[in-house]
Amino acid sequence: MVSKYSPDRCRLLFTDTDSLTYEVRTDDIYEDMKPVVEKKFDCSDYLTEHPLCIKKNKKRVGCWKDENSSDSPIGEFVGLREKLYSTSSAKSNKVKAKRISKSYKIHKLRHETFLNILRSKVPTNTKFLAVSVSQSRSQNSNV
Repeated sequence: MVSKYSPDRCRLLFTDTDSLTYEVRTDDIYEDMKPVVEKKFDCSDYLTEHPLCIKKNKKRVGCWKDENSSDSPIGEFVGLREKLYSTSSAKSNKVKAKRISKSYKIHKLRHETFLNILRSKVPTNTKFLAVSVSQSRSQNSNV
C-alpha cells in the first residue's frame, strides 16, 4: 500500500513492537484496499456486513491488519512519546498509555487531554499508588 501513494499522502506515524501505523491521505481507504485485500490483508475482524470482511487470511503471518477494524477509520492521532498515544475516530477514542495505571487511564485520560498537552507543550504529571501482591509503592508518571 505504501508504494501506491506519494510521500506527501502516506507517512509513518509510529511503530510498536509488532505494528506500524500509517497516515494515508485518500478519499476512501477501503476502496484502495479492494484490489489487494485477498493477498495482503487480514480483514477477519471486520463486521460481517463490511464489504472487505474476508476470513481467509485470519492470523496469516505477513498480512496487514486494521487494528481499528470494529470501528471506523482513525480521523486523528496524537503521539506524545513511545507507548503513549491517542486515536480518535467517528465512533470512539482510544488511549494507549503504558506505565500509567488502568484506573487513571479510564477516569482521567481522554483524547482531548492528549491534544491539550500537544498544543501547550507543557508536560502533565500524575501520581498514583500502584499496588501489587508482593509490594506497594507510589509511582510518578509523566504524560
